Amino acid sequence: MRRLMFAGLLFLATVLFIVCVVVPTVLLVGERFTFADMLDHATAIRIVDHGHDRHNGAKDLARPDFPRVLRAFPYSPDIGIPRVTDESRFEPDHEIIITDQRGDETDLRLNLATSHFEIGDGPVFRIPYVWRGTLQWFFAHEMNEDSARA
Repeated sequence: MRRLMFAGLLFLATVLFIVCVVVPTVLLVGERFTFADMLDHATAIRIVDHGHDRHNGAKDLARPDFPRVLRAFPYSPDIGIPRVTDESRFEPDHEIIITDQRGDETDLRLNLATSHFEIGDGPVFRIPYVWRGTLQWFFAHEMNEDSARA
């Protein structure tokens, strides 16, 4: 009886691990690959702060700065239930607008206050915990760097 109960608990723990860690991590890595591919083909990148904090404005990044954008999205495991967001209520406070070689634009919209993001018209994902600090630093640094030069 104890063995059966242990096997049941082990099975339940495995299923929970797969649902709450493996699936969100796979979805997140897929989104990161999509974003990295867009950055590889980018001819222009513009970052926008919609003014929900002390920064407000937009900045076009120089080509040598493009890799800094991807560094704000490190590879990391994610924990949680993916896509638990009411997409109709998603309002971005920051954007990264990527223009490709054909002139097509794709937006990566972020809400750093509620920790959600979406790429293009895709689903809204929760921003992983590890990305939150790097994204906040990235936007603060890029917007401060621009105003420090002025």
